[in-house]
Amino acid sequence: MSCTIFSTKESGSFLESFPIGNGDLGAMIGGGLARDILPLNEITLWSSRKHDCTNPLAKESLPKIRELFFAGRYEEANTLAKEKLLRKDYGDGCAAELPFGAYLPLGELELFFDQYRIQYASPYRRELDLETGIASVSYLLPGQKFLREYFVSGPDRILVVKASSEGPEGMDLRIRLTRPKDAFLPRITENGILLEGAVSGGRRFAAGLRVISADGTCTAHEDHLELRATHEFHLLLAGATDFFGEDPAEKVQKTLAKVQVIPYAELRKRHAEDFTAVSRRMRLQIGEERSEPFEAERLAEFLADPDREGEAFSMFFRFGRYLFQSSCRGRLPATIQCLWNGDYKPPWNSDYHLNANTQMIYWPAEKIGLSEGTDALFRWMKVLAAEGKNVAEKVFGARGWCASWISNPFGYAAPGGDIQWGLFPEAGGWMCRHIREHYEYTQDKEFLAEYYPLLRGACEFCLDMLSQDPGSGKLLFGPTVPPEHGFLTENDKRCFVVWGSTAGQEIVYDLFDFTLKSSAELGNDEAFRAKLQEALELLALPGRDEEGRISPWIRTLKSDGSRHFRHTYGHFPGERISEEKTPEMIEPLKRTIEDQKESSRKAYWGAGSWSGVWLLHHYAKLGMAEQAYECLKLLMAKTTAPNLFTLNGGVFQADGILGSVSGIADMLLQSTGGILRLLPALPAAWKNGEVSGLHARGNFLVSMRWKEGHAVSIGIRAETGGVCRLALADMEKTFEMKKGDVLLLDGNLNPLR
Repeated sequence: MSCTIFSTKESGSFLESFPIGNGDLGAMIGGGLARDILPLNEITLWSSRKHDCTNPLAKESLPKIRELFFAGRYEEANTLAKEKLLRKDYGDGCAAELPFGAYLPLGELELFFDQYRIQYASPYRRELDLETGIASVSYLLPGQKFLREYFVSGPDRILVVKASSEGPEGMDLRIRLTRPKDAFLPRITENGILLEGAVSGGRRFAAGLRVISADGTCTAHEDHLELRATHEFHLLLAGATDFFGEDPAEKVQKTLAKVQVIPYAELRKRHAEDFTAVSRRMRLQIGEERSEPFEAERLAEFLADPDREGEAFSMFFRFGRYLFQSSCRGRLPATIQCLWNGDYKPPWNSDYHLNANTQMIYWPAEKIGLSEGTDALFRWMKVLAAEGKNVAEKVFGARGWCASWISNPFGYAAPGGDIQWGLFPEAGGWMCRHIREHYEYTQDKEFLAEYYPLLRGACEFCLDMLSQDPGSGKLLFGPTVPPEHGFLTENDKRCFVVWGSTAGQEIVYDLFDFTLKSSAELGNDEAFRAKLQEALELLALPGRDEEGRISPWIRTLKSDGSRHFRHTYGHFPGERISEEKTPEMIEPLKRTIEDQKESSRKAYWGAGSWSGVWLLHHYAKLGMAEQAYECLKLLMAKTTAPNLFTLNGGVFQADGILGSVSGIADMLLQSTGGILRLLPALPAAWKNGEVSGLHARGNFLVSMRWKEGHAVSIGIRAETGGVCRLALADMEKTFEMKKGDVLLLDGNLNPLR
């Protein structure tokens, strides 16, 4: 089975380049012949600084906004909320100069090769090995063979580039380390470059490199290093900022001094061992196993070929898992573009979007054996909760903590931006779902105890934000806005602010439900548990609207149309709606997602992949295998760049591919409701295949092999131990397993002797 993607073309853009990274330091590999430019990123290079993000006019305005809404004066409520609740210090795509800030590039590493016969180069090949995390470029010139290798080492925290030439002439080249703005002139030494600067807000950064050459000469010039007649060299690059209080230039120099004495072969070996220890935990093969590398820009072509489409699905999954591994093991969580951003005014500020995007990026983590990739997310959630406590009190007059639709490394938690998406204070409750996922998959009770205060704080906020509906007496969460989903008043005026959005009610239900279970599991907080239970029983939950769908709101309001699926949260990512527990809601759910699919297709499909990812998960969870397959295939064919990045409006957005990885995992294994459902949404086109290393709730590892659409062998390993309830087709069996037990079964769930 090949784990390599390749291209026979030099990259002409960011969306044709291959990504490498270790979670903190990242680069994009374009592999130019005469000019090789590597865009660089360091995950802590944000222009933001911590600042008070609350609106002092907000709290006193809330009673009036509530009064207007429940009186049916929606336009007035909407106007007042927009004026009083939202901060104006966020600018989509231009907040790098504002207090909110943006995630920014570290700079560019440039290699200029003096090869006068470059027009005769052939055959050119650029590769990325998804198993080792090593990229390479190779080509021939008359009488010479050239090879470059690139990787970002986890153990040694550096970018490594090696170039070699087999031939009598060697290589002549110039090396530059640049940044077009906010940087000082680089300091050049006989074998190194140090670039320093400071972005808006005062964040200091540094990038430095060392060149180690086997032969030839290295000469320092005013703004570059020059290598002459060298047959082999490698360079080391480190990056740092003062985000955690370190002096960036000093840290870079120390890192380089430590690693420059290590031979290249040892650096490569250490990196490969570290990377493969994680990448080999999981394996997915759909269809015929092929040994040749996969040509990335031919993805759509292979999807249209019945003999190659299994390979296309398998490689897309592997590449997505590779992205998560390469970008989520750093000191801060992955941004909306994971680790790789090449823009100095990035779309969406390359920040944390908590109204769906950040959550989607982390959906696959537990399922695909990369649980440790959530460590930075959870550390940051403590920062978010601390700032969210300030926002809860000053903006909403509430206890606990909250977060809204966007955030940055300092835990920005206030409502802001435009009213149609900027007021989403239940986002903190949604983020707590990741605490639930991590515990249910790992069974780590110490982790649950450590993060229980975040669950409790989010619940306290939600309790204080519940208001009794005058008509039904039920509890409604608000004020909130289902992001980008408005309603029309009797005068056909578009409004957004409500009490009782379906998404908000489902998030509150999900949060209360898990906090109750966690408190019982930990044996604590009995009095608080009683308050939660009382509120949960009074919480309004959605039913059918007049047209037989799930309404986006508890109240009867006229939808303005939306491409979003958040009002289906109760089915996914939540678990309240299911065929077992709420069979009466399945038909309304199906009608809702079909209507939303059409709205999404008309408004956005083909321009953004995230909407299709939600549809994919709903189909998978409903067992609608063929619909899930067609949805995934369309998403991959229509919204994927030549380097396999998924796009939103032509811009890389990581939730598309990482959400797809989660969806593919759900087509093969689901583990909600205490049951491990094997091959629950296997399409006919995937008639043969195998998977190993899938992770299930209860801390079980699962492997399966199937032929002609039927399982032929199943392996279950209990990492913790307990009851293992399996379902396959119309069969169901239960096994008691101890920690470390391995269960081998045939396609009828019978143990193999």
